[in-house]
Amino acid sequence: MIYPEEMDLINQLVQVNYSVKPDNELRFFYAVKGANEKIDIANHNVPSGFKREGFYVAEWGVITK
Repeated sequence: MIYPEEMDLINQLVQVNYSVKPDNELRFFYAVKGANEKIDIANHNVPSGFKREGFYVAEWGVITK
């Protein structure tokens, strides 16, 4: 199973401190977990509105469960 994690949850679990506050920030992780059968999960929309302007941070990652 592969499913995205919301930025609000990521911010609660993994805090980041910047010396300079970014103008725009995107933190997007996928959780990956093995399964022996098909499991339905809720639909998810990729975050929109992220702008690569000024000083921006884009963090992508994978969490294995």
